[in-house]
Amino acid sequence: LTLYIVLEKEKGVKEGMRMMGLKDSVFWLSWIVTYLVITVFLVIILSLVFKFTGLGQLSNFLIIFLMTLSYALSALGIACLVSAFFSKAKLASGLATFITFLASLIYLPIALTANSLSRPQILSMCLLSPLSFSMA
Repeated sequence: LTLYIVLEKEKGVKEGMRMMGLKDSVFWLSWIVTYLVITVFLVIILSLVFKFTGLGQLSNFLIIFLMTLSYALSALGIACLVSAFFSKAKLASGLATFITFLASLIYLPIALTANSLSRPQILSMCLLSPLSFSMA
């Protein structure tokens, strides 16, 4: 997603649409709706596969669906945030992936020291969506 948003900016498509009268809110809403439709479809499939292959046999389908959907929506926020700071599509895409990967890696030391962390510390770490998804 970050790649395509920044690619539009790189090619000047966004500026061309702005000159034709497109408002920024409509531009961002179009990306959000497009991503949301694709994401909901993929999250439903992923949740069904997880539920009925035995991986999540004891888990509630709705919980799996909502958790995965909330992670995907937070990834949309990260993509939009990163796209605002870069003008090169490949750099922005790589950095967004790297940020998500690093935030997920933070889980490893937390898992090893989970017994020594207080509840407020654990809850504050859940503000990073990849980390909270790893913890779940």
